[in-house]
Amino acid sequence: MNTLFLATVIGWYLVIVSLFTLFRRDASIAVMQDIMGQRSLVFILAVFTLILGLLMVASHNVWVMGWPVVVTLFSWLVLLSGLVRFFCPETAIKMGHYFINHPTRMTISTVIFLIIGLFLLYQVYFAGYFA
Repeated sequence: MNTLFLATVIGWYLVIVSLFTLFRRDASIAVMQDIMGQRSLVFILAVFTLILGLLMVASHNVWVMGWPVVVTLFSWLVLLSGLVRFFCPETAIKMGHYFINHPTRMTISTVIFLIIGLFLLYQVYFAGYFA
């Protein structure tokens, strides 16, 4: 139950944000630049990301040989990104600038996240029907 719920939320989040980033690149970059220019906003996002990561890891820390491990790995990545933003905000800002300054790499990572999101949604909505 927990796995399906988190896979649904993470899958839809990744698909929606990836499509926004792909089709509204200029708006995405503008928002990223605005966020990185305001240290207090970076701190607030760090706190929220840290809380979200802790909640996700605490509710889903399932290390199995199967697709649910994708949810676990994503949960740990959210927690790790919250910790980086919290303890090393300069590093997080440098990483943001790196993606803004290398649009091809930003596009590649966006497509990877889109594929992961679609994979999770497939597992939630369709995998049981074809088994």
